[in-house]
Amino acid sequence: MGTSVPDTTVSPQHAKLELTGITTIFNSVSGFSVQLDVQALPTAAAATGDPDYSYRMSGLPQYGDLQCEAQLKTTDTALFAWWDEIALGKLTPKDGTLTLMGPTGTPQAAFTITGALMSTLEISAHGLDNPTYATVSVTLNCLSYERTK
Repeated sequence: MGTSVPDTTVSPQHAKLELTGITTIFNSVSGFSVQLDVQALPTAAAATGDPDYSYRMSGLPQYGDLQCEAQLKTTDTALFAWWDEIALGKLTPKDGTLTLMGPTGTPQAAFTITGALMSTLEISAHGLDNPTYATVSVTLNCLSYERTK
């Protein structure tokens, strides 16, 4: 009898972000990370003379900022309205989901996002000599995110 580990490898083609009042398709999302501060405290000595340790987490987990990028034509205008609110000092964290979609549009992975705030919104330089669409880059600072699929 053995144990199996679920395959966590995904190869998404795009990501769908759904936050309160906002739905946007991103071409790329990066920055997923969780940092845990674990401390080892010596508790006693083992029979061999080596110390035994007790491990505990010090503080709360810290989540990396999500870097999202999309073509301007696919960006929900509610994203810009939210940025305007933030610029006016109205900080309204949003909850929702981020779903990574495969080439056929089927979900490959999903995350629940809690307490997201946009910290940057930038539009790429775009001129008449560039035949591609301008891109929107967004940085989301999240209180937490958890994989649900």
